[in-house]
Amino acid sequence: RLSRLGAEATWIDASAGWHRFALDARRLAETLDAAHAAPGTREDAYRRAIAAAGREPPALRRAETYADRRVYTSAVNDLENGLRLAALPFPGWRLGGGMVALEKPARRLESSEVLEWTTEAAGPFDGYFVEELMPRLTRGRYDLIAVSLTYQQQAPAAFRLAGLLAERLPGVRRVLGGPLVACWRAAGFALARRPFTLFDEVVAGTDRELAEIAEGSEGISRRAAEDAKRGQGGQDLGQSRRGLPGAHGSQLKAHSS
Repeated sequence: RLSRLGAEATWIDASAGWHRFALDARRLAETLDAAHAAPGTREDAYRRAIAAAGREPPALRRAETYADRRVYTSAVNDLENGLRLAALPFPGWRLGGGMVALEKPARRLESSEVLEWTTEAAGPFDGYFVEELMPRLTRGRYDLIAVSLTYQQQAPAAFRLAGLLAERLPGVRRVLGGPLVACWRAAGFALARRPFTLFDEVVAGTDRELAEIAEGSEGISRRAAEDAKRGQGGQDLGQSRRGLPGAHGSQLKAHSS
């Protein structure tokens, strides 16, 4: 949509990129050392997951997998175990198909306190961000990077990325938007506080907002001033008990002027 409005924009599927990075068979094999020290882990299950990750194409991308329930169930189990293995070096994190959880003690992802914690703590998304995504964004010489959120489970990765962008590319404007943000705004959640302030702008993705992003910093600054005039209120995200299904990672739109 930004391209149709005249902006030079590049779209990056960071969710797919992270899954490809995290489920690399070599990386999973290197991570298996962490499984040896973790109580209750099953090495055989992890080794099957590593073997499955090394097959091309992966089982879940082959049509015949879906013709046999046993084969399909085995492929899903291998995926789940691969994601669990990827999270093992990071105590308290648990990953699964369409799932991100913080355990011991269990913490709700919709809590603003938890989301702020994820911006500062090293987690299972850092390897992809630091080794692949950040270098790509640096090479692109973008003046604006927009993160689109669809599911609650994407939020920890999105805010961690915002923290890294603020630290490593401080001159690039950061915008947060997407369907989940639109829901938060419609529900009256207060978004003018950390960790949301790690982004220069939080938008619902309306045509007007996208047009202002396409205009560049002048359009964004104008909207920020209008938001400030209306005042900032709303409830903290931690007051919500509604969970939304989803996946890890987020989609990025990088804009060059």
